[in-house]
Amino acid sequence: MRIVSVVLLVVLAVGSAAAWPTLPGEIPTHFDLSGRPDSFAATSLASWFALPAIGVLTWALVLASSHFAIKHPSLLNIPHKQDFLELPEANRPPVARHIRELLDAVGVHVLLVFGIVQLAVYSEARGHPVPWLLPSVLVLTALLLPVVFFFYNPRIRDEIERQRELLRTNPGSRQPARR
Repeated sequence: MRIVSVVLLVVLAVGSAAAWPTLPGEIPTHFDLSGRPDSFAATSLASWFALPAIGVLTWALVLASSHFAIKHPSLLNIPHKQDFLELPEANRPPVARHIRELLDAVGVHVLLVFGIVQLAVYSEARGHPVPWLLPSVLVLTALLLPVVFFFYNPRIRDEIERQRELLRTNPGSRQPARR
């Protein structure tokens, strides 16, 4: 997932930079619920690159929380947090890998959303609106919850249970079995 994130970061940055010289004097800064722009700003470096910058900062925050969640799990809201905290430190890394994958997926989602919105701003500014772009953000966001719930949540729960079983069958061992 991290490779996907890096590719999306590059596409967002290069695409925004390539589009910059072709922008008109005014770009949309807000859209109504139907996807039509309802607020505009003069085209400037700040108005055009603010959205990609916020996207990159949000992605970096998610990435940092991935590392922070593993080092300080009691401070973050992660799936099956209490069960995870009850595991000995030596048995946490296999579970932590799944938590990291979950947060990486959230990071990819963040970059996709910001990329789609930037594309919508560009399309509208150039007079070529694409009506499905902004609704696709809502669909993408609505799909994230089931992916987390049905894909990552069971993986985290199952790995915690696997580590518990390992501790029950080898009570003297605190080393996790490698997968």
